Amino acid sequence: MVDIARRIAWLLLAAVPAAPLPETPAQQAQPRQPGAPQVKIKRLVLKDGSYELVGNYEIKGDRVRYLSSERHEWEEVPYSLVDWPATEKYAQESASEGQSRLGQLGAREAEARAREEAQSPMILPGIRLPDLGGVFLLDRFRSKPELSPLHQNGAEINRNRAGNILRAVINPVASSKQAIELKGPHARVQAHVTDPSIYVAIDSDDAATSYTPETAQDHFRLVRCEEKKGNRIVGALNVAIYGKVKEQADYLET
Repeated sequence: MVDIARRIAWLLLAAVPAAPLPETPAQQAQPRQPGAPQVKIKRLVLKDGSYELVGNYEIKGDRVRYLSSERHEWEEVPYSLVDWPATEKYAQESASEGQSRLGQLGAREAEARAREEAQSPMILPGIRLPDLGGVFLLDRFRSKPELSPLHQNGAEINRNRAGNILRAVINPVASSKQAIELKGPHARVQAHVTDPSIYVAIDSDDAATSYTPETAQDHFRLVRCEEKKGNRIVGALNVAIYGKVKEQADYLET
């Protein structure tokens, strides 16, 4: 009978559900709500209204151990003194403000990139005009497009003094002719195609001095040069005795 009673007692104990263990303070007041996004806490707000700036923290029973961002040391504070709802609220608001600042920064970067691209337009995939200004030749060498800068070559005036003096002796009212020459028989940069494209990028902050496609034709022209005595003749200036200057050159239609 005793054995039967003991067995019944054990069966009754096994059938009774175990009582839940008492929760620790850390389990009773968790700082994060279910489903809330995990954000990094950088400020522990205390119930007296003060706060501690932390780089990291951990809960040890009824104590909160944290790494102070000001003193760079590990310190402790009672768990019950931390205002966890206020701490979590500040962390959520800081994360939202950080995302907003990142969005504003991204918008400013996009605007700056758009301005840079406007100053450096793309003429072919992978090829942009430099934003420093200049004249550039779009050439094609071995089926590969290339953008080469055209360096300015200062021309010289050949006043042809002997010819002008002789002309003045024969005809005192005759005009003088001055040739515009470039040194050397060839340019430093030469195109490999018969129809190259030339881009003129004027680096100017003054809108009054900048060119448009219409006004640029009055300032930039293509000239067929004539080789003479190892130099290139760009054109000539006929200066009349009364001061009028007439320009002569072999311009190419564009």
